[in-house]
Amino acid sequence: MDETRTGYDWGQTARLRARRDWLGLSAQEMAEQMSKAAGRPLSRRSYQRMESGENAIHESIWETIEQVEAAMITAVEALLSRVPEGATEHVVHVPDEASGWHRQVIARAAHVDPRIRPKTNDDILAEQEMTG
Repeated sequence: MDETRTGYDWGQTARLRARRDWLGLSAQEMAEQMSKAAGRPLSRRSYQRMESGENAIHESIWETIEQVEAAMITAVEALLSRVPEGATEHVVHVPDEASGWHRQVIARAAHVDPRIRPKTNDDILAEQEMTG
């Protein structure tokens, strides 16, 4: 492998991990989101090899990460836009099978607008039991 090829970055593992940490995704979830954004598959193992420094990071990965980050911001904004004007609380259901992506969108929106109240099925059951 020619380590001096243009278009490839070495020594950027901390930067790559920081971008994934900002999104709050596991390596598997990051690979899935990058696959969606790029329109071609990227396995968890391939992603992990880049993050560990085993493989160089192609410049297109940074562009794809920007697309994933933009998708996160768009999803958060979409959720925020669904909060009714004047509402004191807006319940957002968090399904049991919610992905890290889904949970991050809700968490980020709730951070921006504290009226957003994430609730799981367990939360709803507990409320029902307590209120009769």
